[in-house]
Amino acid sequence: MISGNYLPVGRRRGGRFPPKGASIYWLFVRGLCAPEKAHAIVEEELALRYLRAVIRRVISIETEKRMSYWKVETDRGLCEFLVTSLSENVRRTSPEHLVIPDAFENRFEIVNIRQLDQCSRKILDRVL
Repeated sequence: MISGNYLPVGRRRGGRFPPKGASIYWLFVRGLCAPEKAHAIVEEELALRYLRAVIRRVISIETEKRMSYWKVETDRGLCEFLVTSLSENVRRTSPEHLVIPDAFENRFEIVNIRQLDQCSRKILDRVL
């Protein structure tokens, strides 16, 4: 929970944005807006910057050299995306949980592999 008011700082000295992968920094400022409004702003910015669509079903995964083309059903609808270097980019945060960044750094996640249907699990087992 946020205590106080926060203002997002998007640029560092010299007018440059932080490098890729850097954390988002927040400057604590008193009296600019109510904590509820600040919390809503933080939630909105995080949703825009850190998209995480939850994969509900894997329709197909086609691999070609170091690229894999995924067609999945997510909580946001049907989606097709490209993953480069599958073995390096897919992160297993627990035995059942996967985070899959696509070529454009959108993040897809499988919360629990065991909750996927049998066909989806077979497709995943084939490529992972």
